[in-house]
Amino acid sequence: MNHLDEISDLLHVLPDFLSHEICDEIIEYSESNPSIFYNRNKTNVNYGINGDVGEYYAAEVSDTCSRRLWRKHFKHLEFDGVSLSEVQINRYNKGAFIPPHNDRNGLFTFHTICIPLQTNDDNCLIFGDPDVYHNNINIEEAHKAGRIEIFRDKKGYGYHFEGTTPIHWVPAVTTNRYSLVLIF
Repeated sequence: MNHLDEISDLLHVLPDFLSHEICDEIIEYSESNPSIFYNRNKTNVNYGINGDVGEYYAAEVSDTCSRRLWRKHFKHLEFDGVSLSEVQINRYNKGAFIPPHNDRNGLFTFHTICIPLQTNDDNCLIFGDPDVYHNNINIEEAHKAGRIEIFRDKKGYGYHFEGTTPIHWVPAVTTNRYSLVLIF
């Protein structure tokens, strides 16, 4: 059985999880405050399953960081009865990526929701067989073969996965990209 078969029931699409207005507000806030971002290949490194690292930036949204956004949109947010524990804005410059990885947020991660803040069919989040990434296999062919699931960037859509088992990655982006990661 391939990895996608093992995790497919853990993956869900939540159309219009965030409004376009909130997505725009988060991008505007991010672009107005570039100093809030740190380089994820140097700080809080997100190692891939082969020990490799990506090239992207992140910013925390909490009551101590980005307080206005936290209090306005996230402070009381719950999903499936679980309180929100972490919010992160990811910023990718053209060519940036995250290699295949599992989220290692501890035993208390029940749900993760990744939300593209812009629409761009060239940029995506992929779940499934990491060999597709490591062997440079065409993602369209791998998708047709049932090896991966591709979630194209659609502004405000929530791409939800349960637990920390699903292997996922962001291929090199073709344009600057912002996304939001919510962990419950």
